[in-house]
Amino acid sequence: IALSMRAKSIRIEAPIPGKAAVGIEVENDTLRITDNMNHLAASGYWCGGKPPLGLKIHEIFVGGRKSHKILVIDEEAKAWKDELVRIFLDNHLTLQNLETYCRQQGIKSMNGKFLSTTQLYNILRAPQCVAATTKMYDYYEGLGCQIDEGSPREKWDGSCAIMVYGRTTEKRIDGKKKHTIAPPEEWRVSLAKWAPYMSDEIYLSILSQFGKNKIDKKMKHETTLLKGVLRCKCGRLMSLARKPKVDGSVTTWYHCPKRERAGVEACDCSAIKADLIDEKVMEIF
Repeated sequence: IALSMRAKSIRIEAPIPGKAAVGIEVENDTLRITDNMNHLAASGYWCGGKPPLGLKIHEIFVGGRKSHKILVIDEEAKAWKDELVRIFLDNHLTLQNLETYCRQQGIKSMNGKFLSTTQLYNILRAPQCVAATTKMYDYYEGLGCQIDEGSPREKWDGSCAIMVYGRTTEKRIDGKKKHTIAPPEEWRVSLAKWAPYMSDEIYLSILSQFGKNKIDKKMKHETTLLKGVLRCKCGRLMSLARKPKVDGSVTTWYHCPKRERAGVEACDCSAIKADLIDEKVMEIF
C-alpha cells in the first residue's frame, strides 16, 4: 500500500504467502478430495476412471443435476470377457499362455488391438463385477482389507457387486505415471450400488489359477553369461529357454520373447545356443 504525502511516500509491504503455506493448502485440498472419494466408495458409488470390462458408467441425476456414478452391465463387453475367462480356466493357462493364445486365435481387445499380459491381468482380476457373497467377505477379511462398517457380513447376500477402492497406487517413475497394486491392508471394501454378473465361484477359480501359476524364483540352473544383457535385433532383451537331455544335462538357448508372443511376423530372429555365443564373447574378451 503506497501513500503519497507531499514530498514523502510511505510504502507498507504486505507479506506474501511462502511456499510452505501454499504446500499446506495443496495438502489440505488433497486430503479433502481423498476423504470425499473414500466416502463415495464406502457408499458404493464409482469414484471415477475407466470402469472394468463388462461394466459401463451410468450417471445419476438428482434435482436436475449430475450426482454420483454407478456401473451397469455392458452386455457386449460382458460376453467378450466371459469367453476370455472360459478360455483361461478351461485350458489352465498362464497369463503368458493366454496372451499367446489370443494372438494365435486373432482374439483382440474391444478396440481391435492385441492384448498384453498386463491388460489380461487387470481384466481377469477386476472384482467390481463379482457378486458380494459371504465367501467374498471372508476372502477380503482374510486379506486384511478395510471393510466398511456400513457393509456388515450379513448384508453380503449376492444381490449386489463389490466396490474395492484403493487397490492401485500411483507413482511417478522417470516423469511417467505408473500404477502398481497396493498392499491389501490399504484396500477399502464395501457393497456396491450396481448388480454383479460374475459368481464368486468363478472369480475364486480365477484367483486359484493365478496361485497355481506362481513361479519359484529360486535358481535351479547355473546362470548364463549374457542373461539380462543380450538383446535381439528388434531391441528386446533375449529370454532363456532350457531343455533337459537324456544324460541329465540341460541345453540352454537365448530366444526373442517378442517372436514367441507375436510370431515370426513380429521378429524373425532365430534362437541360439547359450554356450556357443557365451564362448564367442569370452574369446573376444
